[in-house]
Amino acid sequence: MRIKPEAERIVGYVRVSTDDQADHRTSLDSQEAQIRADAEAKGQIVVRIFLEAGESGQDARRPEFNRLLDFVEDPGNRIHEVKIFSLSRLARSMETQISTFARLKRAKIRLLSLTQNFSDDPMGAMMRNVIASFDEYFALETAKHTRRTMRRNAEEGFFNGGQVPFGYESRMVEMRGTKAKKKLFIQEYDARTVRLIFDLAIVGQGNGPMGARAIAEWLNERGYKLSNGNKFSNSNVAGILSRCHYRGYYFDMTRDEHGGRAPDDTWVRVECPQIIPAETMDAVAALRAVRRPTVTPPRVVNGPTLLTKVAKCGICGEGMTIRTGKGGRYSYYSCNGKVSAGAARCTCPHVREERLDSVVLGALERQIFAPERLRMLLSEMLEASAEADERRARDLTQARLNKTQAETRLRNLYEALADGHASLKDATFTGLLAETNSRIASATATIEALERQIGKTTKRVTPEMVDAFGALVRDRLNGHDSALRKAYVALFVSEVAVDQQAIRISGSSQLLERAIGRAEPAIMGMVPIFDRKWCPEEDSNLHDLAIAST
Repeated sequence: MRIKPEAERIVGYVRVSTDDQADHRTSLDSQEAQIRADAEAKGQIVVRIFLEAGESGQDARRPEFNRLLDFVEDPGNRIHEVKIFSLSRLARSMETQISTFARLKRAKIRLLSLTQNFSDDPMGAMMRNVIASFDEYFALETAKHTRRTMRRNAEEGFFNGGQVPFGYESRMVEMRGTKAKKKLFIQEYDARTVRLIFDLAIVGQGNGPMGARAIAEWLNERGYKLSNGNKFSNSNVAGILSRCHYRGYYFDMTRDEHGGRAPDDTWVRVECPQIIPAETMDAVAALRAVRRPTVTPPRVVNGPTLLTKVAKCGICGEGMTIRTGKGGRYSYYSCNGKVSAGAARCTCPHVREERLDSVVLGALERQIFAPERLRMLLSEMLEASAEADERRARDLTQARLNKTQAETRLRNLYEALADGHASLKDATFTGLLAETNSRIASATATIEALERQIGKTTKRVTPEMVDAFGALVRDRLNGHDSALRKAYVALFVSEVAVDQQAIRISGSSQLLERAIGRAEPAIMGMVPIFDRKWCPEEDSNLHDLAIAST
C-alpha cells in the first residue's frame, strides 16, 4: 500500500521599507499572492505569512523578522521552508543575510527566493553572497539619496513623516510631481488636552504642581484619551511635557546614517504652530528637573505639610523637609541637604514648623491679599480700557468668521477632488489647497491669541471684585480646613526661601489675575510665567526670625 507523503509546511515573509516608491499595501499584497501561488502549485501548506511594513532591510531588529526566526526554529511548528520574494526583502545587510542563512541551515529549513534561483552547492552559496553584497550597496546608496531628499524637505519647512506629535495633525499642503508635501497643523481637540497637561504640571488642581504619573492618573480618571484611543501613562505624559514641537519648532535630521546622534550643528530646525509658550515650557522643564528623585527626595515633594514643594533653603537651594525633636513634640523645617550630608553641608537654620507657617500665612494675608496691596498688584488689569475689550471682541468675531469661511472652502476643494473635478497634479489646485490651509492656521492662531487676551469670562474686573477676591482668600487662609489652606498656599506661592537672615516669599502676579472672578481658584488657562514677582524683596517684618535647634 502506497502512503501519501505529508504536505510540507511553509511560512512566508514579505516586507516593504519606507524607501520603497510603490504603495506599501499594493507591494505587500503582491509579494504575499506570489508566495501563496508558489506554495499551492507545489502542494505546500502556508502556515503563516509574516508581514513587515515600513521597516528598513538594514535593520536586524525588525519585529516581524525576529518573530519569523523564532517561529521557524521552534520544532513544534514543523516548518520545512521559508519563502521570500527576493533576498532584498529578507535583508539588505550582508551580515544579516549570512547569519540568517546559518540559523535556518542549523534548523534544517530551506530558504527559497521566488525571483532568484541558487543551487545548493558552494557555487550557489557564492552567488547568494554576491547578490547580498549588491543589495547592501544599493541600500546604502538609496539611503544617502533619501537622506539628501529628507534634508531638503526639512529645510523647506515640510514634515518628513513619522509619528505625529499629540496635539498636531499632518496635512498635505502641495504636490510636487508625485510627492505630497506635508506640514504640521494644530489639532485643536487634542491641543486643549496638551494645554491642560501643562496647567496640571505647574498649577495642579489648586494644590501645587503634579508629576507625570499623577497627571496621567488624573486624565485617565476623567476619560481623557490619546489620539489612538489609548490611556495616558507616566511615559507619554513625560514625553508631552518635554516635546520641543509645542514651542513652535522641532529639529529634524538628528540621527546620522548609522542611527547614532548627529552633531547638533547639522540638525535642521523646522517651524510648526506653537501650542505652549516657550516661557511655560522652560518653567515646566525647570520644575521637573528640581523634582527629579536624584535632586529632590520624594518626601520633600510629597510631604503633608503646609509648605511642601515651596519651602526651599535660601543658601544651597535644596528643598526643606520636616524633622521632629523632643520625642516628636516639635516639628521643624530643615534643609534636606543638611539633613542628608550633615551640618558641614549647609548653615541654614532649622525653623519651627508652626513658626514658619504662621509667618508665611501672615505675610500673604497682610502684604498680598490686603485690599490696597492687591489693587496695586492688579493695577494693570484694573486699568484695561473698555475700548480695548470691545476691539478684541470685534476682532475675535471676524477671526471666527474667517476660519469658518476657510473651512467651508477647504471642504469644497476636497469635494471637487473626490468628484474628479480637480487633480492633485494641477498646480493651481494645490496652490489653492495650500493657501486655504494657511488661512485656517492663521485664523486659528488669531482666535487663540484673542481668547487668551479676553479670557473665558465677559465680566469686567472692578475694584469691588478684587476686594471680594482678597476677602475670600484671606478667609480660606484663616480657616480650619488645613487641606484647603495648603491648596491656596501652593496655588499662589512659588517659593519660600529661608536663610539665616530672612524669609523671602515669591509668586506669580499672573496667577492672581487669572484667579479674579472665580469663586474657587483652580486651573486657570495657561500656566504662569515665573518672571514677575509680587514679593521680590525680603520682608522687613521677618528679620527677627528665631533660629530653632533640635
